[in-house]
Amino acid sequence: MNTLIAALWQSHKVTVLTPAPPTTGRSQSRDYRAQAADCQQVANRWPDDLLKRQYEELARQWLVLADHAEGR
Repeated sequence: MNTLIAALWQSHKVTVLTPAPPTTGRSQSRDYRAQAADCQQVANRWPDDLLKRQYEELARQWLVLADHAEGR
């Protein structure tokens, strides 16, 4: 899947690097929120289509994980 995403970004001249999230600590929540922000930035660069909606959904899911990591 990462290869497909990389190919799509290269064809649209968008670069996204997503490091693996950490496994412990408060920084986990910050990293999840950073992932959400990255996904939202990618979504904002796409025209209104399926990929845009999918990245917006990914951003929402990262935020849910961040809330969960914070014990909310």
